[in-house]
Amino acid sequence: MAPHEKAVGEETGLGLSDGRILSYAEYGEPSGAPVLFFHGFPGSHKEAALWHDSAVRYSVRLIAPDRPGIGFSSYQPERRFLDWPADISPLTSQLGLVGRDCRILAVAGGSPYALACLHEQSTASKHDLPQFRGTAIVSGIYPLSLGSTGIKLSTRITLWIVGHLWFLLVPLLDWLMGKPARTDPELFRTRLLKEAKGRPFVDRKCLADNKEFADGFIESARHSFAQDSRGAAYEAGLMGRAWGFDLQSIVGNNLTMWQGGFDDACPVTLARRAQDKLTGSALKVFEYEGHLTIWARRQDVIWEALLDNDVR
Repeated sequence: MAPHEKAVGEETGLGLSDGRILSYAEYGEPSGAPVLFFHGFPGSHKEAALWHDSAVRYSVRLIAPDRPGIGFSSYQPERRFLDWPADISPLTSQLGLVGRDCRILAVAGGSPYALACLHEQSTASKHDLPQFRGTAIVSGIYPLSLGSTGIKLSTRITLWIVGHLWFLLVPLLDWLMGKPARTDPELFRTRLLKEAKGRPFVDRKCLADNKEFADGFIESARHSFAQDSRGAAYEAGLMGRAWGFDLQSIVGNNLTMWQGGFDDACPVTLARRAQDKLTGSALKVFEYEGHLTIWARRQDVIWEALLDNDVR
């Protein structure tokens, strides 16, 4: 490897105009088609490692930033989903992508951030951004204002509470997950897998049978607590309250939403309601996949659709 070349997954810190640091890493093929990867929750840029091999096969340059307070990205008080394009603008400028064709791959909790970028593109943009030629949202979450049918009761209650009282979650989350993530990785793994026992059978089986996927999923979640638990707690709060923009304001051309029929964290019923509001979007449902298995087992078809906008 030449001295100036970065290793796969090597973290880089980009200084922003307000003094914050935006941490990101790259995966896939360095000379490939650029795709911004927006990780899930709890997650970090390390989630993109689970897509690295398929990104290489499809000649994709996968660029994975950590959101504020996640990984080593600086915490940003009072941030909104709509603040994300302002961070993506200097990142894509640094990488020479402004004005060029680019795509977005967003997983689960990354979906509001993908939609915020599309909202920015659909309205009078204040930021220099790439031309988003295609977007894939996998196991996406959508505003609770669309309804909560199909979401587990415990998840609904949690989202409502953290949406209004997220700051109360910080010490609890740090005790349960944050401190183990930083000091006792095995305890963190045990607790995360215990939480996963409440997931659909197909997802539990995926974590039990696919060690490589389970290891990557856990490491991504662990890195989200690298500094402390404020970023993760605040992010949970954002998801549980009004998003600050209307889905109907977004032109969803070349937006495909991929959902698993067994996903009870991000149910198909909610995705269908979102699709009704996202003009020009498409919804693809794998009836027998869950929240995790759809991105553990269906990467090829997702890449093919994202890279060829005629595959709808």
